Amino acid sequence: MTIDLGLRGERVNSRVNPMRLSIHKSACDLNRRIGEAIPYWPEVISSTELAQKMGLSVTATVSRVAGVQEEFMVFQHKKGFSRIKPDYSNIEARRKD
Repeated sequence: MTIDLGLRGERVNSRVNPMRLSIHKSACDLNRRIGEAIPYWPEVISSTELAQKMGLSVTATVSRVAGVQEEFMVFQHKKGFSRIKPDYSNIEARRKD
């Protein structure tokens, strides 16, 4: 009796890229899309809205936001996320509540 587990192997040497690179690249692309979907301050997007926009769970989205926080200058305001422009021109903007 033979059990097929559906596992595949691949030889990896200096001329062949490992299979993990494509998985890593797609994860980076998703992180980039999440970072770019967060609006600049004073606009704010809730974690629920962001998760729906990305097609992920809220927990997965919040975890990925933590991973792009430094690169995209993301911060949390109340129950939502916003980001600072690279030239800091939107820091003085005040949100009317």
